[in-house]
Amino acid sequence: MYLIECANAYLAAVQLQQKEMDYQTAFAVMMVKKQLQSHVEFLQNEELKLAEKYAEKDEKGNIKWTERGTFYRDADAAAGYQRERRALGMTQVEDDSRCSTRGAGEDHAHAAGSAGEVHCVRR
Repeated sequence: MYLIECANAYLAAVQLQQKEMDYQTAFAVMMVKKQLQSHVEFLQNEELKLAEKYAEKDEKGNIKWTERGTFYRDADAAAGYQRERRALGMTQVEDDSRCSTRGAGEDHAHAAGSAGEVHCVRR
């Protein structure tokens, strides 16, 4: 599994928590979210480092944000940021659990929602 897949599965779990569900499913969604949280925090921290690296800064050293919510200084900086962010997202994650947004398989220990949503497997 890749870091970007962890982030997507985490977001799906957050969205699922907003829906009404039975206790078993709610517990499974919470476990998926908990298992993915450290991966997502790592991704967010590394993305912030990339923003610091590529962004134009104000006189106080803070990132200058554009109206569109971007921070690129020029085309080269934008390309560099995108290249490194893509590589970061494609970082392979090895863990005791495997979580995905694919359909449930026979060895899935926990399933949140219906097939095709968030599923977690304990190896």
